[in-house]
This record gives sequence, C-alpha cells and structure tokens, in this order.
Amino acid sequence: MRLTNHIDEMQAVLAHLEEQQAPAAELARQHFTLAVAFLRKQATEQAIAYLKQSLSYDDNNAIAYAYLGAALVETQQVDEAKEALKKALVLAPDEMLVQLKMGEFQYKLGFYPEAVKYLEAAVQLQAPNQATAQYLVALLEKARRANAKAFIREPKVLDFKKIAQLFLNLTKPKK
Repeated sequence: MRLTNHIDEMQAVLAHLEEQQAPAAELARQHFTLAVAFLRKQATEQAIAYLKQSLSYDDNNAIAYAYLGAALVETQQVDEAKEALKKALVLAPDEMLVQLKMGEFQYKLGFYPEAVKYLEAAVQLQAPNQATAQYLVALLEKARRANAKAFIREPKVLDFKKIAQLFLNLTKPKK
C-alpha cells in the first residue's frame, strides 16, 4: 500500500497519540511521516505545516529541515527555504538527503555551480534507496549540462530573493 493512501488513518493515529501525550520523539516522527505523504500528493502547504510541527517536537531533525526547505521553495518562500536548508547542513553536513535537497534548491534557482557542488557531495554519500540514487545522478548530470551552458559560471552577490522570485515566476506553469 502506498503511504498517500493512508493519510486519513495516519492523521487519526496522530490525533490519538496527541491525546495520549505520547513522547515528543514519537509525535515528531508521526508528523514527519504525514508531511512526506502530503509531499508525495503535492499538497505542499499541508506538508509544510506538518514539517513545522515535527520540528517543534524535534528541532534537531536535519532531514525534516531539508524537506521543509524543499517545500518552502515550491511555495516561493525562498529566504525561509534557504534558512531551513542551512540549518539542515549545520545539523547533518554528511547526510545525503540534506546535500541533495540543497543541490535541488540551488539548481531550481539557477545557481548551477553551487548545485553541482552539493550534488557531487551527495553522490559521495549513501543514498537511502535505488530510486533516490538514480534521481540524484540524473539531476547532477542536468546541473552539469546547465552549468556548462551558463553565461555566468560563478554566482555573484545579487539580490537573492528577487532572482528567485523571477526564476520561479518564469518556470511556473501557465494555467
């Protein structure tokens, strides 16, 4: 069964755990699991809410910060995304998913040299599964090709928020 098929059941379990005043670690884990399910359903706002709640129970979860950063950039909250990803890097610089999410962030914003740096670091670390490893390798190759074609190969000191907003607006699908 897919994780996304069980969201209602997972929310009921979480409500029960909260009523029973379960340990913070268990509540953090349940909120994080729900956040991942919502991310898979592309319900980003709900995922962000569950990730923030998870981090309120365990603010040392680097993976939760990495996923929060990835979700925030999807909602054009670029500064907040950057801060969440920086926190993830501080907490777990040798975590593959943290390096991957920072690489994705840099790639989405068009900072290809930085994207390549983080993605190459991620490749050196253990992927949690084969699908993630394949995705990482494919994204790294895309970042390398984009970097080779880029007019500016080194990021300059620019207004990061304005650049991100422009880029996200240009890449947003037209309705």
